[in-house]
Amino acid sequence: MNSTGQPQPYLILGEWGSGFLNELSANEYRWAIDSDFLHAYYSGGFNDGPDLTASFDGSNIITMKEFGYAFGEFERNLFIGNLPVQPWSPDSCGPQ
Repeated sequence: MNSTGQPQPYLILGEWGSGFLNELSANEYRWAIDSDFLHAYYSGGFNDGPDLTASFDGSNIITMKEFGYAFGEFERNLFIGNLPVQPWSPDSCGPQ
């Protein structure tokens, strides 16, 4: 529930970020951060704070954008232990 008692999506991203999601379009939200994460922006000279948005692709993937540029995709219930030991094929890298 938000400050007016209305239901509103709330995003918690790890230990560093949390805040309400304000709808911009059908699957995109502006993230109104209310955690200590804001201090990193203000100390770096971003006086207006971050412009972070979250786009939902289905119900399991969130794409985070900062000032309109994607900086990460987060998948629900994905843990390091679920990933393969070698996440690339041996010939996928260029010559050394």
